Amino acid sequence: MHIDHLRYGSDDDGTPGRIRVHQSIQANDLFDSFAIERPWLLNQRHVSCVPAGVYTLDDHTYKQGTKQELETWALVNRELGVYHYPSPRASRDLILLHPANRSDQLQGCIAPVAHITKKDGKLFGPSSGPTLSRFLNVINLNQAEHTYEIRWAGAQR
Repeated sequence: MHIDHLRYGSDDDGTPGRIRVHQSIQANDLFDSFAIERPWLLNQRHVSCVPAGVYTLDDHTYKQGTKQELETWALVNRELGVYHYPSPRASRDLILLHPANRSDQLQGCIAPVAHITKKDGKLFGPSSGPTLSRFLNVINLNQAEHTYEIRWAGAQR
């Protein structure tokens, strides 16, 4: 399964994008949503979105507050220094797909959202939880290896 994440620029407020899921690169969309991320700040840990590239997805379980454990995916690309868990070789780790409605609620992760606007000067995306659930349902139905490709629209960063 191929996940295409196209970024549309980046500024101090964050990085807007669009996520599309295909069975293969030329197939019709199985899922289509928007995404919010932190701004591009030269790949700084916890404050920047991750570099463009092709990632694999690893299963990840986390606990949000006192709620039940939640399942999601972590991005991994060892050539770019992005690991699932902390490692001496990792420049980044725990880059997750998880719910967030504002870019400042993220620490380098990616939040699928229904659409994008601005609220209090930051990127805002409503319905992140339900949008992530729809994404996970599509991804989890297919047990094949998933690739998650992040690209910039226009000029490469």
